[in-house]
Amino acid sequence: MQMVFRPEDHLPLVSADPIQITQVLLNLVLNAIQAMSDLNDGERKITIETRSQENGLIEVSVTDNGPGVAPDVQPRIFEQFFTTKPQGLGMGLSISKSIIEAHGGQLWCNDGANGGAVFRMTLPIRRAQPAEVADHANGEMAADAAPSVHDSGQSPSEVAGRTSV
Repeated sequence: MQMVFRPEDHLPLVSADPIQITQVLLNLVLNAIQAMSDLNDGERKITIETRSQENGLIEVSVTDNGPGVAPDVQPRIFEQFFTTKPQGLGMGLSISKSIIEAHGGQLWCNDGANGGAVFRMTLPIRRAQPAEVADHANGEMAADAAPSVHDSGQSPSEVAGRTSV
């Protein structure tokens, strides 16, 4: 499996709880891995991208090349207790959406341009205070890590633990 990171350079900070945002990203990555379970290992690819929007938001997308989300499933995918997995609880995406909305953002799903699914979330850019210094320990997160490509030598939680949003 290939995992590609494409963060936009020099993104502003967002005000967010890093543990909660990591939980959301980890859930989206794990869902992508499970969605691609029928593909051969070399065909699996997850791309995580960040970019700024003109409306004062940062967008983070998680794209996979799995089968995508069926049209009849898309309207319900964020409902509590709705699942398409035999062993699923139907809570992961619902909780993820609640976390992002509690941070003033949105979480939604689209079809990928070349198949698969794209989950996108937005978070508001942190409003700078005069003479204030960025303090990551207080929940302010940078979204401008250097681009890199990882293969499946590490677990998603290890990768997510090193990823800043």
